[in-house]
Amino acid sequence: TSEKNFLKAKSDFTVMQVKEKSLKEKLRMMHINPDALSIENLQTSISIVSPINGYIDQVLGVQGDFLNPSAIALTIVDIEHLHLELNIFEKDLPKLEIGQSIEFKLLDDHINTHAAKIYLINKTVDAELRTIGIHGHLADESMKNKFNPGMYVEAKIYTSSETKVALPIESMVETDGKYYVLILKNKNEDGYSFKKKQIEIGQADTAYVEIITPNQFEKNTLFLTKGAFSLISE
Repeated sequence: TSEKNFLKAKSDFTVMQVKEKSLKEKLRMMHINPDALSIENLQTSISIVSPINGYIDQVLGVQGDFLNPSAIALTIVDIEHLHLELNIFEKDLPKLEIGQSIEFKLLDDHINTHAAKIYLINKTVDAELRTIGIHGHLADESMKNKFNPGMYVEAKIYTSSETKVALPIESMVETDGKYYVLILKNKNEDGYSFKKKQIEIGQADTAYVEIITPNQFEKNTLFLTKGAFSLISE
């Protein structure tokens, strides 16, 4: 009988040890140190620690609410690593590849542009809008403080690149369907003199225009890049 009682007590003791360890681990998951607890020192509240650093965006719970495991008490925005999210039409998907350059600007900022690269291309198409999500990373992470989550942007994705001889758009003037530039003819104490020259243009972007016939100019030719319109008009 004594041996039977001993084995039962030993089994109960082992069970209680397992239960004690399990409860300690639950307390640690609640960020409570079980070793600091005693009958005289009990903790009546639990601190909820965020898994990320950031800023509180919304508080959805109030004091006294009962929250089940699937409920959301608040939302936190982490701006440590901002991402660029774009939507493109499905017809443009074959042109895109990971690593391509992105140039974007804020809707209200028509001067400053920023750079990014395609990091991820979604595999599913929005059934209603027929668009595909593009995930980009900023080329310069130090610029993240200039943006806030939720901002709208306008973006261009460069699918290919070529090297062309080009001039700034401001350096040429269109007259009757023909394009002209001013090249430096002479520079002296009295000032500068320029010569008007017709050119043929090709591809263009927001800042530069391709010159199809660059061989008509000498290697060290200097062009007037600002104010050509007013001078040619005169």
